[in-house]
Amino acid sequence: MADKIALETGGVIIHPYDDYDVIAGQGTIGLELIQQVEDLDIVLVPISGGGMTSGIAVAVKTIRPECKVIAVEPKGKDLWRSLEARERMWPNPPQFLNTIAEGIMTQQVGKITFPLLCDLVDGVITVTDKEMAEGCRLAAERMKVMVEAASGAAIAAALSDEMKGMEGKKVGVILCGGNMDMTRLPWMDTRVTGK
Repeated sequence: MADKIALETGGVIIHPYDDYDVIAGQGTIGLELIQQVEDLDIVLVPISGGGMTSGIAVAVKTIRPECKVIAVEPKGKDLWRSLEARERMWPNPPQFLNTIAEGIMTQQVGKITFPLLCDLVDGVITVTDKEMAEGCRLAAERMKVMVEAASGAAIAAALSDEMKGMEGKKVGVILCGGNMDMTRLPWMDTRVTGK
């Protein structure tokens, strides 16, 4: 439909993540983070289509190559398999994951973002909806900040077993997006928590 409208109106479609300008724009997040914390060790970035993650990775790795960039995915995305094989291994057409994190529910990363992710991402941490909900709850309780589940994913990753042994490291946790339905707080949703 977007292609049809663009053709009829002479409009231009700007892809939400698989576009070099979008990637560069989102890379400014990494630039700002490195400017604020010059000796940053790790950045945890929630990933959907890969625009923000690859943009941040390009900026961070250009300025501080030794800093690790870790993608944080919802369960079911299996990005690690594709990165390991250096092959996009998702169903075609791409699907949406069944997750509370609307901001990172795209299963497949982009054709432009994938090679950048292969070259620049140092690892992947997978989190469940329940862990994301707990991340959102912790942000609200301790930081007094309401974040959507995609941000809860990054918080959950920071507290995960994969981050054990990182004491004393400087870790940047990307809190992205603002899609929070105040009537359905993730940590109070019995479908997620099981309580």
